[in-house]
Formats: sequence, structure tokens, C-alpha cells
Amino acid sequence: LINVKRTRANRKNKIVYPRLAISKKYNFFVNKKFYEETRDDFKMEFKFKNDIENENDLIWHIKQAILDQQIGSYLYNKAVQYLEDLHNSKFEIDLENAGEFTILKPEDKKALTKHLDNLNIPRCNRHKKYKDVVGKTETICSMKKKLENVAVVEMVQREIAIFLENIRFFDQETDLNEGPLLEYLDSLEITEIKSISELLIECLEIIKTKKCAAPFIEFDKTDRSKITISLIQEKITKYEYKNLKEVTDDMERIVSIAEEFDNSSKYTDDAKASFKWFKKVVGGMLGGLFDSD
Repeated sequence: LINVKRTRANRKNKIVYPRLAISKKYNFFVNKKFYEETRDDFKMEFKFKNDIENENDLIWHIKQAILDQQIGSYLYNKAVQYLEDLHNSKFEIDLENAGEFTILKPEDKKALTKHLDNLNIPRCNRHKKYKDVVGKTETICSMKKKLENVAVVEMVQREIAIFLENIRFFDQETDLNEGPLLEYLDSLEITEIKSISELLIECLEIIKTKKCAAPFIEFDKTDRSKITISLIQEKITKYEYKNLKEVTDDMERIVSIAEEFDNSSKYTDDAKASFKWFKKVVGGMLGGLFDSD
């Protein structure tokens, strides 16, 4: 599944980093227009001649460029910016055309947790370019936390594949014991299909069960100026949001309204805590979308 041999690409001692054979397969929740623009710009700036199949493929080549010992500061900064912009572009994906996904079954969550626990993750000194390549550091613990709330098959497949691939960028020798995990990921069935909008409503239902969210659930149907979690759910159902950024903006408005009422009150603290839950639950479902915050 992984070629762990380090090879030399040319006389300049450029390292070609191994990759997961499946990493290009799990390619979901992509801002297609932005991906295509970034791909074309990357190929022009880096004089890249080979085909790039999809966003995951592009991200892998960008990371390899960052780790190139011969790269100059201009291209280095350009590559790092590509990764950040590709991540942020997901907030602009049209919710109605964002694709459909399968909720992970409880028994699959349990099995994946066991497989994650069986990984052999090496301890190593951080490479000086580690953060630029990996972004927020993932761990076995953080990967398991993404399984706790609403988790979808496609995102879990993609995130675990990228998690393992990032390790391989910095350690090509250690046996990670990833074979059983990858085989299980590949065996997951796409069954009950749900839209992103339906999944967002389920995420908000989880947030409504939290004690901190209690003051922000119900809304006055005659006055929609004061945003609440239930109102956000209604607006999602009625397709009033174009993308995830607009949903996130409304969740932030709950905090703003609370701060206007009394910036130092428990009411405001609860609003901020509710927004943190939103980022945790929704971000976890969508592959750690808020992890760069």
C-alpha cells in the first residue's frame, strides 16, 4: 500500500517522497473552480509538466515542492499559500452542489478506533518545514475525536489517508502497521446518502443538547433579526444559505449579539462555547475544516 523506499530523483539530491496508493482516490468536498485555478497556477509557477488528477493529487505535489531542498523563498511562500487557500476555499462551496455522503455506522467507528490504536506512530524531531506541510498537527487522539459526533465515510477515508501520508513525508522507514486500517477504510460501504445540508442540521442538533446552547435554541417566528440555532436550521432547510461561510457567519452573530448585551456575562461565555462546539462538530465532520483557526 505504501512504497517506503526513499529514492533520489536527480543529481541535485532532490528527494521523491513516497505516497499512499489510495490518497488520490478519496477526493471529496472540493471547490472545483478554485481547485482548477490553483492547479493551473501551480503548474505555471513551478513549470510542472505532469498531469494532476484531482485536489488530493495537487496537494501532494505542493507539499513535495515545499520539501524540495532547492526551492527558493518566493516559490516556497507561494506553495504554503496554495495549501491555505485550498483549505479556505471549502467554505465557499455551494451547499446545494456539495455532493452526498454516508454517515459512519457506530460499529465502523468502533472498528476504526481500534485500528487507529494499533498504528505504530513514530516519535521524531519535527522537521523545520513540518508545520507548513502538515498544518495543524494531527494525532491518533485527534483522529479518534473526529469519530465522536457526526462522521461521514468519505471524509474519514480522506482524513486518515492524508494523516498517514503526512507521516510518510517525514518518516519513510518505520512500519506504521497501517495495512489493516487502510483495508478497512477501503471496505466501507456507501449506503445511506445524505446531503451536506442534512448533515449540518444533524450537527446543530448535537450542539443543541449542550448546556451552553440552551439560551440560543428557540427563536421568535415573528422576529428573525435575533439569530438562534433553530433559526439557522430552518434557514438551511429552506436553502437560504449559499455556502458554509454564511452558516458560520450566522453562528458568529449569536456571539456578537451576546457581546452587545453584556460582554462579560455568562450569557456571552455560553455563546462563545456554543460556537466552539459548532467548529468542533461541523469541522470534525468536514475533515477538520476549522483546524487552522
